[in-house]
Amino acid sequence: MNIKKIILILFLNFNLLFCDEINENAVYLLYPGPNLISFPHITESKSIDTFFESIQNNIISVISDGQIGLINNNQWIGGLQTIDNLSGYWVIVDEISLLDIQGVYSNSPLYLLNSGANLISYPFKTNQSLTNALPTYLYDNIYAIIGENEAALFTENGIFGSLTTFEANKAYWFFMVNPNPFSYNNPNLLSTNNSNHYTFDDETELDYSQSSSQSVYFIENAYINGEIISEYSHISAYCNNIKVGGKNWSGNMTDLIAMGDDGYGYTENYCLNDDNITINVHSNNSDYDMLIIGNDQWDNNNISIISISNVQYGDLNFDYSLNISDLIILIEHIIGFNVLTNDHKILISDSNQDGLINITDLIFNLELILE
Repeated sequence: MNIKKIILILFLNFNLLFCDEINENAVYLLYPGPNLISFPHITESKSIDTFFESIQNNIISVISDGQIGLINNNQWIGGLQTIDNLSGYWVIVDEISLLDIQGVYSNSPLYLLNSGANLISYPFKTNQSLTNALPTYLYDNIYAIIGENEAALFTENGIFGSLTTFEANKAYWFFMVNPNPFSYNNPNLLSTNNSNHYTFDDETELDYSQSSSQSVYFIENAYINGEIISEYSHISAYCNNIKVGGKNWSGNMTDLIAMGDDGYGYTENYCLNDDNITINVHSNNSDYDMLIIGNDQWDNNNISIISISNVQYGDLNFDYSLNISDLIILIEHIIGFNVLTNDHKILISDSNQDGLINITDLIFNLELILE
């Protein structure tokens, strides 16, 4: 933790100790680059120029769902003119900044969610798990939620991903199947006379830059030489040979967030729409370039379910080459003479990705060998 950050946190705690307990306020510690936040304690819309006046010299832009406000010659331009308590915002700054906002938290407001992506606030000053915060009627209509470098996928088999808790003063993308009015469940708040709240992260620093453009890859299966990768494995995503995302393997449906080039310098040469990502796994002191089974194309605010393998399609003996011995193994499986039971081999046997293992996969592999 650098000296400047330590000074800011000490000042932050001093400020909270002596501020008026009657007023509701939240203090935001904003890091260089994009910060995905919301302002649930303001009770009416406020002009963007007065709202961010205290840190205007540090702000590059503010982005909401479909609108942007930019600073140009000390003047705000763009379609985003006001800040409200329902929306979420990417606030992009060029240095560490402290933003102190006063207001009053209201009861859970009503959100009118459209089909597709909706960037909204989390309205409480108390953190809450997803399962407690979301009403059950929403489950059949929600597909995923994306936060800042974290995501949750909703399936018939449960909720997967690193996003497990809504945090106070953060914002989230809700991905809906159909339009849906919705309110969060109200958490059980501990009684306190001090309603001040501050927001900052104390996570390990990333070895890539956070972006306001994100694409999520939920990794359903990850194999190295016939085995599921170990729990200590680290998965990295690359675009243009630059690392754009990384997560430790946490099991089935680990969410890997790949950052895009959002035009703000920190993410130069990161992914652009229609670029293909590559994935590397560091496991047991070795690095493996992985085959991506499924969609490897990067698109902003896109959600994909993929699997990854350290060997190519058809390499059923894991010798890193496709040859006649692999064809024999596949033929024996197709005719039922020696049926494959290893999940990794079954996954890479379907070379044409049609969901079946049959003669067309054999032909596909033979053509690759003859090239």
